[in-house]
Amino acid sequence: MDDLIFREFKMSDSKDLYSLIDCTWDFNRFIGNSEDTALATEIFFLISLYSSTYTQVIENDGKTVGLLFGRIDKEFNLLKKLKCNFIILRKLISFLFNKNEKLSSFSDLIKRGRDLTYMPKNLKKMFDGEITLFVVDSRCRGKGIGKSLMNNFIDICRDKNLKKTYLFTDTECNYGFYEAYGFKRIRERNYKYRIKDGDISIGNYI
Repeated sequence: MDDLIFREFKMSDSKDLYSLIDCTWDFNRFIGNSEDTALATEIFFLISLYSSTYTQVIENDGKTVGLLFGRIDKEFNLLKKLKCNFIILRKLISFLFNKNEKLSSFSDLIKRGRDLTYMPKNLKKMFDGEITLFVVDSRCRGKGIGKSLMNNFIDICRDKNLKKTYLFTDTECNYGFYEAYGFKRIRERNYKYRIKDGDISIGNYI
């Protein structure tokens, strides 16, 4: 792990990052078939990418093994918002008309995303930045990659005089990592979701 390269995201990284996302969140539990799961993973990734103003990935031996995307609100202009919404709408339409798609699975996945990313307006006004996507290859965890990504983003936030930054996480993630950085839980909700093997309960945090 000595030859790590820190750099901005490139579209050629997408395949590796889709794999990281799939291994981390396993959307197939909610959907049930690989074709629709791949499209849902792409949608999830694009939502994160196009709602961000900061990207950093870590490359090791030609493979992308970690990423952190973030948004600095004062840099997220109307043009970026419109581009984000257009791309997401196009992908959602593709998802809906996919021949293998089950609307019930799609509805459950949308509910999952809505639950995870809902923030009351009075809380949102408190912040001027967000970590939109953060994931490290499970085979590379415990080697300081996540800390390096987080430290680099925090340095950028300080340089740009951001006062408060937030993120959405849940009980399936290592939320203790964020608490070690001083993040405080300001909202907690528990939800039940239908998956292939039954129902699961997940706690969502801001």
